[in-house]
Amino acid sequence: MTRLQALLVALALALCLIAGSTAGIVGDGGEYVVMAMNLAHFDRPAIGARDLRRLQPAIAKFDPGLSNWDIRAAGIQGSDGRRDFVHFWFYSLLAVPALWVTQAIDVTPVAAFTFLNLVMWGLAFWFVLPKVGPAASILLFGGPIVWWLDKPHSEPFTFSLIALALVLMRDNPSWALIAAGAAATQNPPITALIGLIAVAHVLTDRKALRDRRFLVGAAVAFGLAALQPVYTYLRHGTPSLLLIANPARRPTLTEIAAVPLDPSVGLLSNFPIFVVVVVAAVALIAMRRWRELVASDVIVAALAGIAFLLSFAQATNVHHGATPGMSRYAIWLVPLAIPILTRANRLGGLGWRSFLWCSAIISAFICIHVFHPAVPQNSREPTLAADYLWTKQPGWNNPLPEIFAEIMLGREERLVPIATAGCEKVLVMGRGQEGAWPIPCFPAELPYWCSRIGALCYANRVVDRYDFVRPPGPPIQHAGFSFQSDWAWPGTAEVELRRLFTEWDWWHLKPPADAGAVVRYRNDVRVWELDGPGRFVFVLRREHENPTIALRLPAAMKGVMVDGTTGRTIEDVHFDGPAFERWDLKMAPGLDLVLLALWAS
Repeated sequence: MTRLQALLVALALALCLIAGSTAGIVGDGGEYVVMAMNLAHFDRPAIGARDLRRLQPAIAKFDPGLSNWDIRAAGIQGSDGRRDFVHFWFYSLLAVPALWVTQAIDVTPVAAFTFLNLVMWGLAFWFVLPKVGPAASILLFGGPIVWWLDKPHSEPFTFSLIALALVLMRDNPSWALIAAGAAATQNPPITALIGLIAVAHVLTDRKALRDRRFLVGAAVAFGLAALQPVYTYLRHGTPSLLLIANPARRPTLTEIAAVPLDPSVGLLSNFPIFVVVVVAAVALIAMRRWRELVASDVIVAALAGIAFLLSFAQATNVHHGATPGMSRYAIWLVPLAIPILTRANRLGGLGWRSFLWCSAIISAFICIHVFHPAVPQNSREPTLAADYLWTKQPGWNNPLPEIFAEIMLGREERLVPIATAGCEKVLVMGRGQEGAWPIPCFPAELPYWCSRIGALCYANRVVDRYDFVRPPGPPIQHAGFSFQSDWAWPGTAEVELRRLFTEWDWWHLKPPADAGAVVRYRNDVRVWELDGPGRFVFVLRREHENPTIALRLPAAMKGVMVDGTTGRTIEDVHFDGPAFERWDLKMAPGLDLVLLALWAS
């Protein structure tokens, strides 16, 4: 198959994936679309008051979900009263020609960005294919990046330009610099890649400083990289509006490691076959020609990766939207493997090629399912790795609290207390003498440092107790959490509930595998169920005026009803009917939280 045929097949497969998705705007995509619409109107990228009257209904027309989006509030006012978005406008500018076409035929502006993404993705594929080979190209271009192809987001733009910069670095450094410069327009940290490529070329070629093409390429690259800081400084007095959202600070090791290694948003857990292949490629090169590991492009990719990780760690919104789960920043790391895969393609024999083809095909099939463009954002959370760690070995991984809370909650809000379904891992906020534990978890006594008002801590279940640890990350990562008192046991009842739960052997109870097996009906009440051999514990919270449940128990049982706000026993109960006969129970008037414990008669 020729390179052109391979490109056409790749584009055809990408279009098939996109055809199975509904065009929409996720995350910050609305900002890119609005800027492109303003530029297509021959206006400035900054949004003025008059522009809002045109743009607000226009974007709502194509995406009803944005009908209530306040464009004005999303921007930051400049010196002239017009408002800029945090994200830069260069990517939107490139979409303008395609946007004119979509406007002429009255289709969604998302199509213009899809076209731009495919052009960039296809261009990178064209240059990368002969260097790394078809199998590695499938691995790279059929990976998580496919999810972003039909989204108005700069991830395909950034991915493709980093790939071009690294694949062209040795043969055509001037164009490699320009590609890196274009990527840096959207993401200033990529400027580090420009500097690394330039320095590497000067050090390896003494004639570089007399090479006009190289000097022009460097000038264009740094000029492109300077677009954002110059524009933003003239309008807002800062080199990047991203610095307002993510103030510079010294990151912690956990923050630095989150993008590559976090079990939920990290590259390793979401794209494991890629990581295995890269590690195997490094081992192959080390065994056959280890000096290749210190080649200029390999060193540039490694140093760029370090620079990227340090910049990722500055983000205060680590668990962002507009992704099925994996951090968008992890996309930057994937093309950094190109220098290694290029050498493995050259040095590897039949065994390597067989391994790579098997890995690439398996990875592509998995990614088509997990990262299909139709998959909703944040729908692949928690990952299998995170779910295993947090429920089976909770003490092994303590993620940044933002990641854990937002994944457990299912939306981008920092609310506590929050726990896994079986209370194996709990994120607690100290409340002094007030209740801090989420219902229906065991309200263990907090250590003094965790009970301080506003303090966060993880409680990791170990058989019949909890181990407490401080969450990782700096204070800025612990800020912004709101305590939801109606999610927690009342502080006045914790001591008595602790006694009752110990008596009921709470530590050996689990949420039911079949949630509807025993609780067959509920009305005006929320129910938490915990099961054990021959016993059940239900927590009932009133939601409206007539809280009622119907149970179908497997045998005769007796038990007690307890006031969850005081720990006081309300009444003894018993069920003497036939197995699985319907048994109706109603919460007593005036009670909002009730515990029902049952055991075999």
